[in-house]
Parts: sequence; C-alpha cells; structure tokens
Amino acid sequence: MLEKGRLLKWFFFTVLVSLVPFGMVAVAFWSGDTEFRMADLWPHGELLVVSTALAADAMGGLIPTNPTASRAKIVSGGCCVLVLLISAIWYAMIQDRPGFKVDKISEGSIALFGFTVVVCACCKALAER
Repeated sequence: MLEKGRLLKWFFFTVLVSLVPFGMVAVAFWSGDTEFRMADLWPHGELLVVSTALAADAMGGLIPTNPTASRAKIVSGGCCVLVLLISAIWYAMIQDRPGFKVDKISEGSIALFGFTVVVCACCKALAER
C-alpha cells in the first residue's frame, strides 16, 4: 500500500510543480493591466502535455507487473494509456488547427487534467501492492 507521504510527495513535487509555469503566467497577468481569463493559461492545450506526462509517469509505476496483476491495476493502467493517448493526440490536433476555440480547449484541458490526476493517483497507490 502506498504510504500517504509518498502520495503527497508525488502530488506536491510532480503534479503541483508541473503547474508552476501556468501559475507564473497567471501572476504575470495579475501583475499587469491585462485582463485574466483561465483560458489564457493554456490557449494551445499546454495542460494536455502536463496530463500526458503525469499519465506516463503513473503508468510506468505499474509496468512490469507480476502475472497475478489485479483487475484494478489493469483498469488504472488502461485509463492512463487512454489519457496519455487522448492528451497527446488532442494536443497535436490543437497545434495543427489554430482555429479551435480557446475556451473549449481550456475547459476540456481542465476536465481531462482532473481525470488524469485521479487516475494517476490510483496507479501510484496500486503500484505499491
């Protein structure tokens, strides 16, 4: 079982630290005279790249796994693969099509990021079993 300390370490030093560049952009908006919108933090789907990296990291903790892998590991690992693929492919699509709506990219990125953190936390916890 994953100790709470290791999960907290992962959350603070992997998840939160990966969001620092976005926080600094927000501080720059706040410090200046520019109006701030959440969509301005990742207008080209940059949060999808973070989601991809988190999913790949968590998935790596599950592989290789022993022959008696639990269904929970299989489901968690499978969800990480899906998040990884969706994030990476969607990011590539956004870069290729500048006409996509920034607000929709932002909303979708936030939703996918939230799901990514939950699935990755499950993978991290299961990797210790």
